[in-house]
Amino acid sequence: MTLLACGQNSHSQQHNKKNTIPDKYLGIYEYVDPYNKQDSSDNQYIVLTKTNDEITGLYYGTTDEFDEEREGYLAGFFVSPMDKLQINGDTIRFILNTSNSDFLTKPIDLKIKTTKEAIGKGYKNWDNKIPTTPKTYLGLIQDSVTIFFKREKEYLNKTFKKKK
Repeated sequence: MTLLACGQNSHSQQHNKKNTIPDKYLGIYEYVDPYNKQDSSDNQYIVLTKTNDEITGLYYGTTDEFDEEREGYLAGFFVSPMDKLQINGDTIRFILNTSNSDFLTKPIDLKIKTTKEAIGKGYKNWDNKIPTTPKTYLGLIQDSVTIFFKREKEYLNKTFKKKK
């Protein structure tokens, strides 16, 4: 019985260790859009935090994540949970699920965590409608300060640098 109990305890510790992400990954990562204009910014952010010993993430992005060929109108902005977020070694993966009702007319302050909270603070819904199929992201974390996402087209690649 003692061996069995020790084995279960060891398995439990391994299970917890597997789900624990080092604190070095926590923080705010910024993608600086190369097409920013002086009066507007389409920068995007990944915010990784720890809740109940599990890593959680929010993605602050633009509608360009779903509408890659935008022409003739300004981007919309959103904040979305990073669903099914996993960090294994130097790999990060997650899914973004948004809808047109999540898109707003201006960049969202990083203190705001949901669309509902943003609307409550006076943000306005974006008027355009675009396809919003869930998007899966697979990236590489380098030295816990850079996250790189390679996309199907080179101009869609994104590098996020840690700010905090």
